[in-house]
Amino acid sequence: MAQDEKSKTSSKGSSPRGTQMAASSQRGIVIAALVATLVVVYLLQNVAKLDTTSTFLIGLAILVVIVLVGLFVTTTVRKTRMKLDVKDTCNPILERYNRTGDVARLLSDYESWTKGDHDPSLVAQFTQATVDALINTGHEKQARRQLKVLGEVVGKDQRSQQEYAKYQKQCESRLKNVKKEMRKARR
Repeated sequence: MAQDEKSKTSSKGSSPRGTQMAASSQRGIVIAALVATLVVVYLLQNVAKLDTTSTFLIGLAILVVIVLVGLFVTTTVRKTRMKLDVKDTCNPILERYNRTGDVARLLSDYESWTKGDHDPSLVAQFTQATVDALINTGHEKQARRQLKVLGEVVGKDQRSQQEYAKYQKQCESRLKNVKKEMRKARR
């Protein structure tokens, strides 16, 4: 579910600044593309003396190229920032939990982490990673709490909700299996 790099909007856990930055950078790309296209169209029409149809088609092609390149660049920058954030913040938290098994510290680190400026998609991914870590170590109660947090973090769109419901069912199944294994181990 959250392992892919799909963009999800967040209602909790991510800063509104990250969403505002994405929206403002997209607006900036569109405005820059329009201005550049107007300049090129003006030059083609008045300096190169091209006819209106040729000028329009060339201007439209330039506009499309500029927008696509701008979106590619912003997407690449976003993915790079997310990878660095994972490496610098998420991985150390999960590695410390794997070493120590300290659930309270994991949840405390997670809460502190969510107060930072993180991409909404990464917030969902990291929340899911904490759920997985807690399930894998048999901490049912805390895993269920984090699963609820994930439900609040994922976007309100239908696709995100469907993915969350599917993941929730998988977690319930995994939690039942962990419970069975723990009962067997006690016998």
